[in-house]
Amino acid sequence: MEVVSDDKKLLKQASDDTVAKKELGAEQAKKLGMRVAELKSVDTIEELLAGTGRWELLLQNRAGTYSGRLNGNCRLIVKFELEDSEGDEEHVNVVHACLLEIVDYHEKKNKR
Repeated sequence: MEVVSDDKKLLKQASDDTVAKKELGAEQAKKLGMRVAELKSVDTIEELLAGTGRWELLLQNRAGTYSGRLNGNCRLIVKFELEDSEGDEEHVNVVHACLLEIVDYHEKKNKR
């Protein structure tokens, strides 16, 4: 599948290892590269979920998006643009993986 993003900074991090290392650190940059490579290597969400990237369907205020683990708390959040087709979302070919953000969504909102 093709990987795209409206966030130019995130797309640059996802496509340029040097930029990712500088802005995210070596370990997180490495994991980002691995997650993007996984996205590019599959055609369906089912294939992605069966892989090793620990991808998960998100719920509640992030319904309709998926996360791929970068480290203990940080996740790459993506949304998929699917081919027009009848059937289960996981089995339909994906046209684009839209990178939305890298987020620590376990972080407490009101740290003091």
